[in-house]
Amino acid sequence: MGVIGCAAATAISEFLSAVFCALYIYWKIPVLKLGRKWLIFDKGLFKTTVAYSFTSAMQQAVLQIGKVMIQSIVNVMGSILGIAIIAAFNAVNRVDDFAYTPEQNIGHAMTTLLAQNHGAGNKDRMKEGFKEGIKIELIYALILGGICLFAARPIISLFVSSEDANAAEVISYGTRYIHFMGFLYMIPALTNGIQGWFRGIGDLKVTLASTFMNMVGRVLAAWLMVSVFHLTETLEIDVFAYANLAGWIVMVAFEVPLLYKSTKELFTFHSEG
Repeated sequence: MGVIGCAAATAISEFLSAVFCALYIYWKIPVLKLGRKWLIFDKGLFKTTVAYSFTSAMQQAVLQIGKVMIQSIVNVMGSILGIAIIAAFNAVNRVDDFAYTPEQNIGHAMTTLLAQNHGAGNKDRMKEGFKEGIKIELIYALILGGICLFAARPIISLFVSSEDANAAEVISYGTRYIHFMGFLYMIPALTNGIQGWFRGIGDLKVTLASTFMNMVGRVLAAWLMVSVFHLTETLEIDVFAYANLAGWIVMVAFEVPLLYKSTKELFTFHSEG
């Protein structure tokens, strides 16, 4: 079924996940077993949910549009360096997805903890939870970086067919990229933790803006290196590692001052209270 099959599989898996979670709650967690008396429509909560959902959807849209634009630059490089660079980029993209997922989920866990304690007014636990979450993010990034440095070749080989005529070149490009990225995963670990903070306090506008700036910085950096400065043959696949770095630097430069202001206002108000 091709692409349609991939889309259908994704939708079905998400649906089944929701059904199984609902059944588990119904059978195993009585306190969360909601009856008909709980089925009440709250207009205020509905508006809040829609607002948060829309912002989250826009954030994902920005991310995917940025990835499509990066792919178009990869295709330009492919016309210069050959199809192996495109195959290598597609392979390392999968590695990146696996690498980022735990960082994103640590950030989601931070969001839940921070949101619950923000609602309860427990600022001390928010502060402690944020610190511990950032520590976990950075520890994971250090472990991931070590794995990338010492096991890059076998990792990239998992995503390259040995029957491919360009397999050796693809693995060489991919190994080079993963070695480089091993030093950079600390930065998205930090940004995911910071985004967890802003989602936790309900300020999704910051997460949307920071993702937008990240993708603009990444796409602009890649375009400049490939189309303006013509560094394709010099940097090869490293162009996209440098582009990632540029996007993350822009993102951190935007988020950190806002994080400082947010935490200072929140905890100063708490201390005075």
